[in-house]
Amino acid sequence: MYVIIEIKSVEDLQRISRELVSPIEYPKWIFRGQKSANGDIKSSLERINEHYLEIRCKREKENDIIKHFQRRAHLYIPSPPKISNYIEWLALIQHYGGPTRLVDFTYSIYIATYFAVEESDCDAAVWALRMNCIPKNPCHDVSKKSFNINELLDPAKIVKPQMGVVHVEPWRLNERNSLQSGTFLCPTDIDKTFKDNLCATLKYNSNEFKDKNAINLSMEDLKRIGSTDDYYSLIKFIIPQDWHIDIIRELYKMNIDSNSLFPGLEGFAKSLRVYLYY
Repeated sequence: MYVIIEIKSVEDLQRISRELVSPIEYPKWIFRGQKSANGDIKSSLERINEHYLEIRCKREKENDIIKHFQRRAHLYIPSPPKISNYIEWLALIQHYGGPTRLVDFTYSIYIATYFAVEESDCDAAVWALRMNCIPKNPCHDVSKKSFNINELLDPAKIVKPQMGVVHVEPWRLNERNSLQSGTFLCPTDIDKTFKDNLCATLKYNSNEFKDKNAINLSMEDLKRIGSTDDYYSLIKFIIPQDWHIDIIRELYKMNIDSNSLFPGLEGFAKSLRVYLYY
């Protein structure tokens, strides 16, 4: 089962970075910030399905979304991906706010923490996932048969894998993805929740995937976790709300704010919130 550790300061973030973050050429962990410590990890497509309507035939709906985006994308971007490069198409749709099965992660604990606390009004969380537990694009072995992830997403092919997640990254990064040191996890069975797919890969019991069943550890345990591949695969770092403003101030000093993470006037305008914290 996953581990819970509480973050109380930027010094704790620096300790996480020392123990878990490795050179970008050989990353060992990826991170995801969430505004609420109580929520599960979900894709944008899953959230829409949960809050607005019960979408049936999700695979067909996903195909429709990709097709409509492909037909019009050339009107807005000068160099669209190849039609068959579905990961890059999904990454673009995700980039511009469309619903996809992809779930955003980052190689930076600091960027993940920023996304967790910047607009949070409760205890936030950063999830850390050990990368050697997750199959990597282009080939994986989720259903005991290796295949390219683009084949899974190709509407012309009928591929029904077992539940799981795969680490995917488009060869061509868009600007926002590059600035945020971003990467993605992709659930293979779109009809199941991301949590169910993740638990299938990590061999967790999805019904027991709850904080009350997690293992509570302290910052002192990080060195042991980070120094070997034999320990825990998933860590949930809890960030109490009382520490959010202090952490935002310190991240700002490190040039981690909306202005550095979101290109253009949108990011600059959002970054002006920091003046409210001083």
